[in-house]
Amino acid sequence: MDVNFLERYEIPSLESKGLLDILDIPGQGYFKARIIDNLTNAKLIVLLIDSNDKDSIKQAGAYLYDILNNEQFDDTTPLIIACNKQDLKFPKSKKIIESDLNSEIESIKLMKQKNNLEDTSQMGALFSMRAKFNFNMFKNVYFVETDKTTGYQSLIKLIDTLI
Repeated sequence: MDVNFLERYEIPSLESKGLLDILDIPGQGYFKARIIDNLTNAKLIVLLIDSNDKDSIKQAGAYLYDILNNEQFDDTTPLIIACNKQDLKFPKSKKIIESDLNSEIESIKLMKQKNNLEDTSQMGALFSMRAKFNFNMFKNVYFVETDKTTGYQSLIKLIDTLI
């Protein structure tokens, strides 16, 4: 399967910033390695989560663990977690999703520590940390609620302030 991950977008409200190169990675596990391969070049990372889908939040927790635990991740790179589909009935708020992701990442960390599933030469910062995981440990992690009916304006506005 040949997929062109890199696309160029022009977002009118970000016109003064020029064109954005966006690496769009589908949610399937097959493409997960693409995230890690491109961390060093990232100026900003946006992870779009379906606020109505429990599995989406679990998958996002696993992706985030791999991103945050990778030595190529620069914690000065802004990371936006966009809680999407807020226009649907009964979406989880960004606070609840943050809490769910904190729990999911902590569970992954504890499971890997207990089972020693990672190569000890590549344990990463999360694997070896003793404190309970919390996004508050990172200064450049942002949560935003968004949906297509508003044209993703809250997400675009946040990106505008960060780039």
